Amino acid sequence: MDVLHTHAIEGYQGESGYMPPKGGFTSLSDEQVKAAVQYMVEESR
Repeated sequence: MDVLHTHAIEGYQGESGYMPPKGGFTSLSDEQVKAAVQYMVEESR
């Protein structure tokens, strides 16, 4: 989860593309981004 949180907050450059920090919504707090990541992980189970 820590890696997912870090990538979501700081952005990520991978082989298949780029995800901007906070998905481009820089007005979101780190806690809001973490909550969104947690929600998506729980829903995917």
